[in-house]
Amino acid sequence: MDERERVESTPIFQLYEKGKNFLRLTNHYDKVNQCLRFYKGDQWHGAQFGDVLKVQYNMIKPIVNYKTSSLDSYEYQIIYRPNNYESEEKQARMEEICKMLNTHTAIVWEHKHMESLLRTIKKMGAITGEDAIYFYFKPDKDNKTDNGEMIDDVMSGEFEAERISTTDIYYGNENDDNIENQPYILIKQRKSLYEVQEEARANGLSEPEIDKIGTDRELSEEAGDASQYEIEDNVLCVTKFYKKDGTVHCVKSTRSVIYQEEMDLKLKRYPIAHYNWADDVGSARGVGEVEYLIPNQIEVNKTLVRRVAILTMIAYPKIVVNTDKIKNPSAINKVGATIELSGGIDNINNYFGYIQPSQTSPEATALQNELISMTRELANASDIATGAINPEQASGKSILAVQQASQQPLNEPLHRYKELLENIAAIIFDIWRAYNVKGMKLYKQKEKEDLSQIDDGIYEYELEPITAQELEELEPYISIEETPRTPYDRLAQEQSYENMLVKGLITFEEFVELLGEDSTLDKRSLTKLVQKRQEKERQINEMQQNVQAQANDLQNEMQLEQIANQTETDVDINRINDETAAKAEQIMQG
Repeated sequence: MDERERVESTPIFQLYEKGKNFLRLTNHYDKVNQCLRFYKGDQWHGAQFGDVLKVQYNMIKPIVNYKTSSLDSYEYQIIYRPNNYESEEKQARMEEICKMLNTHTAIVWEHKHMESLLRTIKKMGAITGEDAIYFYFKPDKDNKTDNGEMIDDVMSGEFEAERISTTDIYYGNENDDNIENQPYILIKQRKSLYEVQEEARANGLSEPEIDKIGTDRELSEEAGDASQYEIEDNVLCVTKFYKKDGTVHCVKSTRSVIYQEEMDLKLKRYPIAHYNWADDVGSARGVGEVEYLIPNQIEVNKTLVRRVAILTMIAYPKIVVNTDKIKNPSAINKVGATIELSGGIDNINNYFGYIQPSQTSPEATALQNELISMTRELANASDIATGAINPEQASGKSILAVQQASQQPLNEPLHRYKELLENIAAIIFDIWRAYNVKGMKLYKQKEKEDLSQIDDGIYEYELEPITAQELEELEPYISIEETPRTPYDRLAQEQSYENMLVKGLITFEEFVELLGEDSTLDKRSLTKLVQKRQEKERQINEMQQNVQAQANDLQNEMQLEQIANQTETDVDINRINDETAAKAEQIMQG
């Protein structure tokens, strides 16, 4: 009997076994691993050909890379808008908070490297059909006392995110792709024994219970061939999320021990969002690009192997020799060697001959090329769609028009990705609202007066507090704004800015300010040029002001001197008049 069968499983693990059996029934694990192998190039997995080379043309990887990179060709921004209309004053405050939330989200998004994580989720969704992301709250260290206990009434921190493979998530209803409709969701994780035991101690489990937690080798349901090997055995842990009394609760369990009892997460939404590449009616999981390309890929590879085998046998001249007449047969294949013959030399053709190469049918090559080209065409990943156009022969706008037309079939993955971002934004706001019970501080962008304050495109921010009540009262409407960011999009945009500059509609400083950070022009150098110009203008203005000030001072001195001279002259005249009057009076009296 298997050791696992002797251990009594917890109710959480029994649900996990139920979900695992369902995925085995639908062949989910095998399909996921097969798609992963075909994408990375392990397309002859398990095949035994003897000495025949396992050659292949991997046409699946370029198709997947093109389609996922097409989704990456847009810049996405999460936008919160208020839905509060009680009063103009409150509406204005909520709009201000939403503006700060948008800035705060963008900064934290970059700090958490969310773009890199979501790029992986998009690619894995395209390969396996589904991928997921799990969020949780990570408190700041300041929330703990000296003995490590959490302070209940102070919860400040930020969200954290982890990617969850499609083989690590299990739904209570495998026929509904709406996460919020699920009766429960299970997440499977493999953790180190030490990590699980420490978490169990932190949750108050006794040492005898902790000793029941042991490592295992339950790896058969892990995605990818490399996951079947571990340096040290880990512990398989299952977390159950479910809604109760309007909020999400969770329980954590190993096979035999529940190491975290029911906990109210205080969230209104499941902290999980998943990305389905394309809809699979009646299933909670989507369909990827790879699954239905595999039959064509197999036939392309088989045809290639057959061509190589045939060409190896008949496409090159072969030497035919009479070894009875040759003393040293080993010299036949040596360059410049002397071949010794037995008997006289008459007609050399009696000793040596060649079988000329045979002509092969072009049908095999034509079939292979047709399979590759038609598969790419039907997958909307032809040369034209992927941008295999000479940029020197077409303008940025014309190339952009061709690519945008060819990317129309990507609308479904694009809309699903925007829906994923909307769900993520709602989860993040739910985490902020639930755990920042004393309010939170949001990044706010400082206002810029002019371009002289630009420091290589880096903005300065300040933190502004908002109250927990404002978070609770805010009813945000969430939207996702997308901005094209391909080289041709940037080229077309910059051409428009240049036309406006030439027509005099904007100044050179405004032109530099309009350029994006990923501009094809060197914005950093242009910004420094603007700063140098403004510094020169400032110095010239300062010199002019100094000269003007000196001129004004000189003029004031001259005026003062003139006034002083005039005063002295007036005094002298008055003195002379007085003396004259006095002498006249003396004369009259004398």
